[in-house]
Amino acid sequence: MSKTAFVDHLDSVLPQRMKALQLPGAAVALIESGERAAVRCYGWADLERQIPVSERTVFRLASISKSLAAWAVMKLVETGQVKLDHPIGRYLKLWRLPASSFDHDGVTVRRLLSHRAGISTAGVGRTAHTGAPISVRDCLEGRQPPLNAAQARYYERWSLPPDAPATVDKAPGSAFAYANCGFAMLELMVAEVSGRPYADFVRDEITGPIGMGHAGFDPLCADLQSAFATGYGEDGQAIDDRVPLSMAAGGLCASITDLAKFACAGMAGPHGAVPGRNLLKPDSIRQMYAPQGAADLDTDTGIAFEAGLGHFLCQFGGRLHVHHSGGFAGWRSIYWIVPETGDGLCMLINSDGGNPLWQQPLQEWATAVSTPA
Repeated sequence: MSKTAFVDHLDSVLPQRMKALQLPGAAVALIESGERAAVRCYGWADLERQIPVSERTVFRLASISKSLAAWAVMKLVETGQVKLDHPIGRYLKLWRLPASSFDHDGVTVRRLLSHRAGISTAGVGRTAHTGAPISVRDCLEGRQPPLNAAQARYYERWSLPPDAPATVDKAPGSAFAYANCGFAMLELMVAEVSGRPYADFVRDEITGPIGMGHAGFDPLCADLQSAFATGYGEDGQAIDDRVPLSMAAGGLCASITDLAKFACAGMAGPHGAVPGRNLLKPDSIRQMYAPQGAADLDTDTGIAFEAGLGHFLCQFGGRLHVHHSGGFAGWRSIYWIVPETGDGLCMLINSDGGNPLWQQPLQEWATAVSTPA
């Protein structure tokens, strides 16, 4: 299948797959030569109000937020304010890891970015939209609001560890362990070192300059609320939206065009555009895309994954593929790029039953871009 034909293929199969899976809505972006080539929107952003998904519809990106967090950290690395191989404790004044039997000097920025710092795998929790300030220290210290019924079903469905305080529960550097709390720590570091709230730093240094006009951490703010989709559970019922206590671990909201712009920014583009698009140096991009060790990801693909810095990596068709996915109750997301060719595929779905929708097209797309024309 040619790359051009792939768009027509999506139009012919995705609506039927969505119907079979009882999914409300989805948005897809196809990237070629480091720029957006096509966007397709399907179904409903809100079933009850019959609002269709559009290029402006805002979804929760969930854990794709970690890739943007890595950009934020690398901005500080480039200015010399942060060293990747220094302990995170050098940069944190307002919070400290609780005592453990392990050497906390091994809990480095690099290892936190690659989930190899020995940090506990507990969740970071979510809270209702109350308008009250959200402190990342609440999640690091285990002050989590109780799960509502939908969240409890979701945790049970996916066998997720309970929300709990961040701890060092294994030797730093000894193994991969996907740790949301590690990115909560990085969020606190970015704010302390930069002297700016994390959300402001990300807006000013990353999403704003990239042109991610519908990206932010508060979907109910004036700029995003009218475009914010409703999330749905696997049972088709609307989810009571909750705010993640860590923005870096999973709090970013954005449209499909925003996500495509971010995906493009990590690759070379038209008219001599370099990876990083002059917001990060190409060498910083290379560091994020360099393998730091095996990543024990729970997939059925048979592909061996490695951890980069805020990204996951694999070899397919003889080329490096870079990606991150995301999901929690009500939402699923994926972005996947091939830096060597400038190809990419992004998909956002407002249902936590959406994994089967993106997994098959992704495999088809990866085969298409890896096959000579």
